[in-house]
Amino acid sequence: MNVIRTTVAEAREAAATSATRLIDSVKKNGVDAKDITTSSFSIYPQYNYPRDGGQPTITGYQVSNTVSVKVRK
Repeated sequence: MNVIRTTVAEAREAAATSATRLIDSVKKNGVDAKDITTSSFSIYPQYNYPRDGGQPTITGYQVSNTVSVKVRK
């Protein structure tokens, strides 16, 4: 899942909330916690590049969180 927010803290919190909801749903559908892992997590700044060639500015941050689930049945 990808989340973009103004600050790193906001983006990280929104991604964590989404991941928790996803994991809770997967568990409710019978997947054991041992079969759920975070396989990648990254934070990247998002830039605005002015048309006049000026300095780019950070407009927000993107958090990517990938959750892997092993389905056994």
